[in-house]
Amino acid sequence: MALKTARRTALVLCGTAITVATAFAAETGRIDGRIVLSPAMPVSRIGEANERPIAGQVAVIGQRGVVAAQVASDQAGNFHVDLPPGHYTLRVESSSRIGHSPPVETTVTAGRVTKTVVTLDSGIR
Repeated sequence: MALKTARRTALVLCGTAITVATAFAAETGRIDGRIVLSPAMPVSRIGEANERPIAGQVAVIGQRGVVAAQVASDQAGNFHVDLPPGHYTLRVESSSRIGHSPPVETTVTAGRVTKTVVTLDSGIR
């Protein structure tokens, strides 16, 4: 009898967790982004992209100028972050002295994925 009670409790707890996760996801949106280094080489050929993905940290700044999140990318420069709906500014946080990141403005909508590219300017000219 104790085993049956434990199974019922586990099912109820799992059902509750799924419900909560679904409700939370519906109230947020997601930014799927990629960090690229550009230009990646001092010489480029016409018609070829002169950029490459780079790992890094992205600061997500909210409407009031406060950092809403910091997210690390993978080695291919890909990152994602779930946020409440609103307008955000993204900037690569670089610990090296190479390059700078112009801010990227983006808007998060509940239940939607916003795709963006954040560029780290290498300074190569």
